[in-house]
Amino acid sequence: MGLLSALKLVFSESPFLKAELEHIESKRQAGEAYQPVKEFEPEARRRIKVKRVNLLKSSLWMLLLVIAGALVATGINSYFPPSWFRIRVVRAVSNLATRLGGMVEDR
Repeated sequence: MGLLSALKLVFSESPFLKAELEHIESKRQAGEAYQPVKEFEPEARRRIKVKRVNLLKSSLWMLLLVIAGALVATGINSYFPPSWFRIRVVRAVSNLATRLGGMVEDR
């Protein structure tokens, strides 16, 4: 699921309900679905609601993990400040990785 689709799902269920019902209708016309669209609508709404709740939970977990990572990194850097040499090594490796990444994309 793309970011735009996820944001649409968080704010409005109607586009997803419409798409789900159209999908069921096309399957029904092909003979793969036995349930009429009107009977499936409550089930589709329930599924979309579950997706929205799970998406919200996932977003909160991701936000908490990013915040926790930043706090841990800040704590480590404040109690164990890196030496000048380690900073230079990290910068050199980062620079090398950036250059190598650019070479890979050019191919």
